[in-house]
Amino acid sequence: MKNTDIPTYFIVHIPKCAGSTIRGFLRDSLPGGQTVELGLKDGNIRSIFRPGPIPETIPSDITERQILSGHHLPRCLIDLFDGQEIRECVNLRDPVGFFVSHYNFTMQKGLEAGREIAPFGLWYRSVQKNPVSQHFLFRYLGIGYPKLEFISSQERLEIMERYLRDFHYVGSYRHSNEFLRRTAAELGIEQEPTSRNVTSLRIYDKNNLPQKWKDRILEENALDQVLYERWKDRKWDKSLNPTGPAEFRADRLSYLKTDLRRIAFRAISSTAKTLARP
Repeated sequence: MKNTDIPTYFIVHIPKCAGSTIRGFLRDSLPGGQTVELGLKDGNIRSIFRPGPIPETIPSDITERQILSGHHLPRCLIDLFDGQEIRECVNLRDPVGFFVSHYNFTMQKGLEAGREIAPFGLWYRSVQKNPVSQHFLFRYLGIGYPKLEFISSQERLEIMERYLRDFHYVGSYRHSNEFLRRTAAELGIEQEPTSRNVTSLRIYDKNNLPQKWKDRILEENALDQVLYERWKDRKWDKSLNPTGPAEFRADRLSYLKTDLRRIAFRAISSTAKTLARP
């Protein structure tokens, strides 16, 4: 039974931002049925224009749950919690750290499936740029395609910060244990949180990744870097909400061009692998 004296938590689980530690601790520490994880996306073509989880995975008693999280948690579900206090929380990550972690994780999964390790540069060319802000805008706020492709970095930041300023918690993934200790106290959990890392393979870290790739990542993911720097230490203190504009180059069409290049590269790579098979 949900404790109605405690607010409902919407914990935005952006990949590679300590989400496994947070979800696992809360799932294991709270009574059964108090958490729900929306981790499966709707594969229907409509999800491109209106993203969200598979409708059948949304529990009928979702308003009775204390914690909502998962990669496909949409903010629109707040409308179901009429009159209840909602505490939105999110961890962020710098782009170099994100891509290093994502690469190690992907290569580990590939090895487990019998595939070879791909060079970092080849892999990087095939993945989404500015992935943290992309996740927040597309999966959480529900801004679909093609609209999202024509929103500049400046406008994307303004949209995100319009919501983030009211979040209960925003901070770096490095503060995840601090976030869990305070959240545990708010929820009446006595256990001490421990980190849970889903990746054991370490091909690269931020120290040994070649500088040319660090420079390229920072150049091509400027929005995520600015977002991280402005919000990484805000945590629960709304007086630390960033003020003032951020500087970006004019890039209204750059997202569309980047995504088209990425999709074409993935298609060519997939075709080449198919043709190379005996």
